[in-house]
Amino acid sequence: TRGVIIDHPTPFTMGEMGGGSIQGVLAHNLLFRGGESGRDSAMLLHSCEHAGTIMIGSSGLYEGGVQEAMDAADDGLVDA
Repeated sequence: TRGVIIDHPTPFTMGEMGGGSIQGVLAHNLLFRGGESGRDSAMLLHSCEHAGTIMIGSSGLYEGGVQEAMDAADDGLVDA
């Protein structure tokens, strides 16, 4: 079992810290951090089921699908 704490917003956006891999409207979202491990990595958590995502247990939260999330946000299919 793992817990994820995401209550620490950083002053940076996903685009600023994504090394050019996060683009479009999703790039303007603030990057949150939490916990003591994984300081050199990031994961995308969201509530939209689409290709390339994995539901975390039965929580209704999904991990992954960065490209799909960028496309859906840019197309207005989901809120960014």
